[in-house]
Amino acid sequence: MPSGRWHAFGVKRAFQERNIMRTTVKLVQICLAILPALANAQFTFTTNSDGSLNIYQYTGSGGAVTIPDATNGLPITSIGTNAFENAALSSVTIPDSITSIGDWAFYGTGLVGLIIPDGVTTIAKMRLETART
Repeated sequence: MPSGRWHAFGVKRAFQERNIMRTTVKLVQICLAILPALANAQFTFTTNSDGSLNIYQYTGSGGAVTIPDATNGLPITSIGTNAFENAALSSVTIPDSITSIGDWAFYGTGLVGLIIPDGVTTIAKMRLETART
């Protein structure tokens, strides 16, 4: 009956592989579910009077930054005063949901240019030159 044992082993192995695949899929789903929270962990928010969010401070490590258009179901509509000050940024992607940018929001970041969406109606004092030597 060796062939029966091999057959049972093959079924058992297939069952184990299927369980590994299910576990892998669940882990990927969990990672994708928490990814927005991790991305938003780069920012400290305050609430605007209309219930939308303001980026109060950037707390990430720098580099290329993409500002989300919403977090926890609330739209992000403004970037606060000095929100990114002295962060070492290579680029920033600003979503269309942003309507205002506060004083010196990107001062000292090393950015040499910034594409501002058409929906931005208020831009306070802005300089992109770097304060670092």
